[in-house]
Amino acid sequence: MRQHEVKPIPLAHLLFLRAVREWAASGDPGLDKLYGLIRAKSNIGERQVQRLCKEYFGGSPAHLRRKFRAIGAAMRISQGALIEEVVGPFSDQSHMINEIRHFTGHTPTTLRAGIDPVLAVTLNNETFHFLPDVIPESVDFKGAWPHM
Repeated sequence: MRQHEVKPIPLAHLLFLRAVREWAASGDPGLDKLYGLIRAKSNIGERQVQRLCKEYFGGSPAHLRRKFRAIGAAMRISQGALIEEVVGPFSDQSHMINEIRHFTGHTPTTLRAGIDPVLAVTLNNETFHFLPDVIPESVDFKGAWPHM
């Protein structure tokens, strides 16, 4: 893309993204908490939050909550946590297994046994970050996509 074709991210969207990051990092990612954080930081309403979640993350806030919950559980399991310690946010063990499999492609057993090295590094607390800080000035789109 040519630099003049790249539109800057609106300030309200940056505030939205930072609020989502804060929400994801909290221990209890309830949707009411997300809506409250975003309203306090940028005064964006629930419907716009839903639209922005779809635009930036490819799904609804509920889907995003499911994803963060499953990936968090997968991280803990891959680092040796017992199933009993991780199952709490899910309705039961079967629900947890299905969610982890849906978002990672692995069951808790295979997360411990031997997984793709890339996934193992991704699920490591030191290297995995739900949403890195967004600094649009440093984003370089040159060469990001092949010319068509």
